Amino acid sequence: MVTCSSVISTSGHSGGQFGSGHGGHSLILSGILPRPQRRPNGYRVYGEDALTYLRLVRQTQALGITLADTRELIHLMEQHKRPCERVHALVAQRLRDVDAMLRELTSLRETLRATLKTTSPGKCKRT
Repeated sequence: MVTCSSVISTSGHSGGQFGSGHGGHSLILSGILPRPQRRPNGYRVYGEDALTYLRLVRQTQALGITLADTRELIHLMEQHKRPCERVHALVAQRLRDVDAMLRELTSLRETLRATLKTTSPGKCKRT
């Protein structure tokens, strides 16, 4: 669940602590995460906020919120503003989108059922 108190205190994290499959490099390229510092051995060292941002990205992705909107939330957090109102608006819009998709899928299901009845093997006419 995305909450307004999702900001946590962390210290510098190495790339290995993120584990593989988190997409850290693509998040850097998209501007979500800042470029990490490098240790002499070449390992990346992420700043305090990187883990917080990574968790936020995972939470918002699970809700179907875009990376562009997530970047906006992070921008608000960096300005020391609480993104609660924006999170609420994004989630409310996402819920409206899901409701619309469900209506469309329900209609499609009914069309498919009706088509299935008219195309059953015993009812097909040869032309």
